[in-house]
Amino acid sequence: FSEEGRRAVRLGTLAALSAGLVEDLERATGEVELRARAAAPFMGAKAERVVEQAERARTIVRELAASLRVAPSGERPPVDLGRILEETVGSVLEEGLPLRVSLEATGHLPEVLGDHGALAAAFLNLVRNAAQASPGGVLNISSTTDGREVVVRFRDDGPGVPAGIRDRIFDPFFSTRRVGDGVGLGLTQAHFVARDHGGSIVLEPSRDGACFAFRLPARERRAARPVPDAWPLSGAALLSAAAATTLALLPVGGARALWSLVFQVGAAVAAAIALAGAGRPHRGRARWFWGLLAAGPAIWALTCVLRTFEGGVEGAPAHGVWHYVLYAVAELVWVAALLLRPDRKAQPRSRLRAILGTGAVLCLFAYFYTYLVVLPWPFAEVDAALDHRVALVRGLQRAALAVWAFVLARWAASAHWRIVFGRLGLVFAAWAVGQTAAGYARTFASYRGGSLADLGWIIPYLLLAAVAVSEGRRRSRPERHFAMSRRPLGAAASLAALAAMPAFDALVGATQHPALDAARHDLTAVSVVALAAILALRELFAPRRAAATVEAGANESSPRLPGLVASAVYELGGELSGIAALSRLVLAQSDVPARVREDARRIRRHGYSALRIVNNVITALRGVRDVPQMFSVNRAVREAVEERARDLAEESIRLRASLSEAVPPLTLNMTALRQAVLCCVDAAAVGLRAAGGGGTIEIVTALDENAGNGEREVVVGVEADRGRLPGPALRQLGAIPLASRPSAGELDASLGLAREIVSQLQGTLTGRNREPAGAELWIRLPLTLSEVPAAAASPGIGGPG
Repeated sequence: FSEEGRRAVRLGTLAALSAGLVEDLERATGEVELRARAAAPFMGAKAERVVEQAERARTIVRELAASLRVAPSGERPPVDLGRILEETVGSVLEEGLPLRVSLEATGHLPEVLGDHGALAAAFLNLVRNAAQASPGGVLNISSTTDGREVVVRFRDDGPGVPAGIRDRIFDPFFSTRRVGDGVGLGLTQAHFVARDHGGSIVLEPSRDGACFAFRLPARERRAARPVPDAWPLSGAALLSAAAATTLALLPVGGARALWSLVFQVGAAVAAAIALAGAGRPHRGRARWFWGLLAAGPAIWALTCVLRTFEGGVEGAPAHGVWHYVLYAVAELVWVAALLLRPDRKAQPRSRLRAILGTGAVLCLFAYFYTYLVVLPWPFAEVDAALDHRVALVRGLQRAALAVWAFVLARWAASAHWRIVFGRLGLVFAAWAVGQTAAGYARTFASYRGGSLADLGWIIPYLLLAAVAVSEGRRRSRPERHFAMSRRPLGAAASLAALAAMPAFDALVGATQHPALDAARHDLTAVSVVALAAILALRELFAPRRAAATVEAGANESSPRLPGLVASAVYELGGELSGIAALSRLVLAQSDVPARVREDARRIRRHGYSALRIVNNVITALRGVRDVPQMFSVNRAVREAVEERARDLAEESIRLRASLSEAVPPLTLNMTALRQAVLCCVDAAAVGLRAAGGGGTIEIVTALDENAGNGEREVVVGVEADRGRLPGPALRQLGAIPLASRPSAGELDASLGLAREIVSQLQGTLTGRNREPAGAELWIRLPLTLSEVPAAAASPGIGGPG
């Protein structure tokens, strides 16, 4: 095999092995969290800290699972960055994050050669990072290109990044939040994805907030896209002019009325066909959306034809109210189309509840439409004043539909659907004005079929057909549908909707038509019962709130996968070591009640189980090498002190550091070193607490010039002024002869994990008990000549030889 082939096999094996252990880790950490919550009333602050660490451990497990999706290396296909950005923004907003996002100039970017999943995960991490930095703020995503490179900028309005940490924000597990909050892999994964695609990500100077520039090489320079054809709109204008000219030239009478009817039905049929054609390239909600829009003019045209057969061209009075109902349905299907929200990603688990919620809103709208328009229509034939009011009210409800479309254009996260909703809003506005004017003119006795007022039924449908044709020609492939997911209406809103109907009925009061009043009262009663049933079913099928899971996969195509997996496992081991140490500190107290002692034993048992799984994963990672990067040993020690000092202070144990400035940066995994130090601190703290009372643990660093064989070593020591390390623990480190193999219960899981981590770092871990009291552990890491500055020499230090 070539090097690339061997690497692919190694990554695949690693992913398969680690993925098989993730479920066990999730189960073990979940059990620890469950036991800690149950013991919280008895263990106090220690249980709360165990719960915090267990929650963080489970988060790391989920991040680790997301990092185990390996994509085969090789030639990458061309991908559409604009579409990836739309999908990513929509998926993050659907998680309910408090963030408003705007996309600018992302619709016509040149293609790049890349991995769709990895790029989507990188963008997702950047959007989520902005949401965490600026809750409730605004994130602006913009893009520029010169044909050779594409630059996508993520600019938020948060507090920005302090100058002192700008060079660390891309480090694995680095976070600006306090230690223990978050995982800190998002920006690291985005950095690796950008680099693997031949690009980069940088933090650019910004006056307000933070601005990350994600740069990728473009596939090729593409010619500017041609301006979309304007012929659909021009055709609609010409047809409208032809209809107006024809109606103006024809004499008043049956011929003009007939031609007016032909134009009306023809325009509606053209709109229906064009809308259906616009939905053909789409799938799912989008196809249903365009289909419902097409159903409106189709039903309207069918009703006109049937009315003509019944009442003639002049429109003699009809028998029954069937035509009123059909005209109402023709408009209500447009309401249903907008309620469908084609820009929103469908959620399979809550599909029934979403349907019920849509049905509730549609029921409310249908109630007001039926109350104000459908029921008064038969009475309006003999009441001119009521006829005028019905025509105007119908116009207001049509205008409300136009306003709704404009609101959706504002809410949509996708630039494509913002344009669609905006155009439909303009057409709906023209439709509301035109059809209201035509309908109002028909309420007068002087109206004759074929007058110029009939253009209000013709021109809007021609405009709608033009918009639909333009939409069908503008996109030749399906559009992915994503947008901001609004939180569902709560109980208060549901009760307000139920109360609105009887309140509205009482506010309208009685009319001079008792039969109309009775019909309205009956409609209100039936609608209240129907809406209440729909809302009750909606709450009945409400899914339990589950933790959001994201198929990140930012490392799908990254050769940094082993390093990220290793960092995640090391971090997880540190959290589990802390859990085990806290439980052992409880057991070391002589005055602990039996119930607390039993809970602590259970937590320790499950913590050790998870630690053994982590140890197995680290063993599987043996031989994996990350891309060399220099890290500060002293910084790793400072972070370890910061992470454990608070917990140990509650046990009257002081944790401090004594750091040598002569220690140079090392080419190693800083997360691994920090967790190894934490494991040593945990072991020393347990031994110190077992001796009774408090004490001091000091972490020292130094450069040892006299390590033997002419080599230099960086030494990290953990020294406790009291307490002892148990014999089994020293046997684990090989500090005393292993006369008999200790049982699993005697082994120190923290030291076992520390030894495995240090071994991965090509170092050694030793320990001993001092006389008359105290214990010390020493981590020795070898140096290469390239890592040691000429002036970074210091005398040798003590410790076990």
